[in-house]
Amino acid sequence: PRPAAPGTAVSEVTSRENIASPTSPASASSLTPTDDSKVSVRDVLARDICVKREAGMANGSALAHNPTKDKREDGIYNINQNRSRETPTTVPLLTKKDDECYNNDEYYDPETGYYVDSHYSNDPYQQVGTEDNGAFAAETVLDAMDVKAAVEVDANANQYSKNRFMRRGLVCVALLICLIIPVTATAGVLWWGKDEKVMIAAPPTGVPSSAPTSSRAALLMEYLTTVSEKKSLQDRNSPQNEALMWLSDEDGMKLSHDDPNFHQRFILAVFYFATNGDNWSKCFRGDVHCTDSPNKVAFLSPEHECNWNGIFCDENKKISVISLGTSQGFNLDGTLPSELSEFTTLTRLMLPSNKLRGEIPTWLGRLTNLKDLRLYSNEFEGTLPDSLFNLVDLQTLSIRNNNITGTISPKIGRLTSLKHLFLSTNNFNGNLPDDIYNMVNLEEVYLAENKFSGSLSSRIVNFLKLEELVLSQNYFSGPIPEELGYLTGLEKLALHNNDFSGTMPSLICLLRSEDEFRLDYLTSDCGGIPPRVQCTLTCCTECGE
Repeated sequence: PRPAAPGTAVSEVTSRENIASPTSPASASSLTPTDDSKVSVRDVLARDICVKREAGMANGSALAHNPTKDKREDGIYNINQNRSRETPTTVPLLTKKDDECYNNDEYYDPETGYYVDSHYSNDPYQQVGTEDNGAFAAETVLDAMDVKAAVEVDANANQYSKNRFMRRGLVCVALLICLIIPVTATAGVLWWGKDEKVMIAAPPTGVPSSAPTSSRAALLMEYLTTVSEKKSLQDRNSPQNEALMWLSDEDGMKLSHDDPNFHQRFILAVFYFATNGDNWSKCFRGDVHCTDSPNKVAFLSPEHECNWNGIFCDENKKISVISLGTSQGFNLDGTLPSELSEFTTLTRLMLPSNKLRGEIPTWLGRLTNLKDLRLYSNEFEGTLPDSLFNLVDLQTLSIRNNNITGTISPKIGRLTSLKHLFLSTNNFNGNLPDDIYNMVNLEEVYLAENKFSGSLSSRIVNFLKLEELVLSQNYFSGPIPEELGYLTGLEKLALHNNDFSGTMPSLICLLRSEDEFRLDYLTSDCGGIPPRVQCTLTCCTECGE
């Protein structure tokens, strides 16, 4: 309560703890308030007071009022009007008496637990009962100004209680709504996902999420997990996700998951995005000047993918050839996606003169129908994977002009169908494995500009179909095998810039002198002083040092 003004007589009320209890009765003197008494407004003054018209008249000293002016329309006197500041006003005590005020809930204050009686007491500290007999006391002496500042008396005593419970009810309703909305939304999404066969999954930790933005994309994703990892399909930065969204939202063909070329088209789209297709030098998406091949259109055109430039299919509309590379290339920039391993009908994969990076993929070993693999003039690194030697039908292997390192595995001898072997301009090292001489169908062997060493075996005579053998710029040593003279189909033999020694075998020179033989290019280290290899000008066409 607000402090009283100087000179104003104000009586205070004891707190509830000081009201006498059944076990410890207290005298009136013990209830006298002290300066340290602290009570709340609710405990000091009952909010709603039932003042009977006749009670006010009976105890004229209790209230200084004009009954005519103070009586409101509902017959209740307002004790806050026409009071004398000099005369303390006694708020009536409350007892549970059988009168019209006690039984009327309109005059019960649920905040304080008091009933306001209409009977006045001359003793503001009169003890009127205990909790056991149902008596409750609320009394105070305040001057009119302090009472008016502390509380505004309202005739409608129940209104505050109603408002209070209404506020609590509104809070409960709001909390209930907050619980119902997310539960309902989650249930709805799960029900919708079930009907639409939508795969709903939380994004993996640490992986940028790109959950499909349409039900069609989510549905297609469910049927693409057989060829791509779900994590890749959800990653917005992956070529798999780009291909998925293109197939779902942009592709003019609007394929369904059960179309026979559904996976095939998706995989080619992954290949396009994995190699930065929009920056290809030609036949990129939307390129109207794609004239690299007749009757071909740009990649991602709304036509069958067999009509895309560089793509050729068999009679069953299955991809058999991917050829995107010439002497200038297509500016393919990136890595080869593993999804290409699904093209088991592929016979030729030719992607030379581009900017393909990473290691030679091990999954290439699954393309068992592959006959032609050309990845030369790219930026591949690492070693040659052994899985390549499972391609027993392979006829051309060209990976020259990359950054491949390591030795040649003896498993290379499995490639008995190989005709063209191009490994030049890499960083291979070590001796040639003896199994390489099992490759009896070799016609061209280019091993130049590496770090190969050791000697050539006499088993080289097994290369009876050999036409070109280029071993220059390595560290081969020892004598030049005479058995090379039995390879009557030789047209080119380059042995310069090595560590060979001795004399060029006469059988080899004979291949140069006879008209029926075709050896028109023969080089060795015959130019130094003294020359490392003795070879006459009538035999060797060029001499290295």
